[in-house]
Amino acid sequence: MIHEEISASNWCKELEDIFKGSVFGQFIASCVISCMTLLLIASSTSSPLKVINQSTYLVTMMTQLSLFCWSGNELTHSSHQLTQKAFCSNFIHFDKKTSQILLIFMQRTIRDVAIKAGGLFAVQLSLPTFVAIMRSSYSYFAVLNSVQNKEN
Repeated sequence: MIHEEISASNWCKELEDIFKGSVFGQFIASCVISCMTLLLIASSTSSPLKVINQSTYLVTMMTQLSLFCWSGNELTHSSHQLTQKAFCSNFIHFDKKTSQILLIFMQRTIRDVAIKAGGLFAVQLSLPTFVAIMRSSYSYFAVLNSVQNKEN
């Protein structure tokens, strides 16, 4: 039986390979849908029920996107804390073999683990990514809204 080394970075790489296209597509779609839904809400002169319906849809899309980003942010934060927690242990007073193993562990975990989405360019799943997507959606909305207002 062949023993395969399992590490957090290998796990993240495998996870990226499986989901990179769909998560990247979700990011792009969320940006476009958020922008268009904001435009519909802003230009809506119809019933308040439609505005509430569209607002609920917008909140649902933002929640769905935030779940991806929050999970990725938690993984990155937890991987960063591994090295810190190991360093805060009393490894100086351990026996020599345990101290060496702990130092090797700290060297291996010094690089943060992060999940990225997309094949052309990587989008790291994190809370700043979520904020950037919301900002770009609003920017596109502002441009489209100003164009629409000039036409009317």
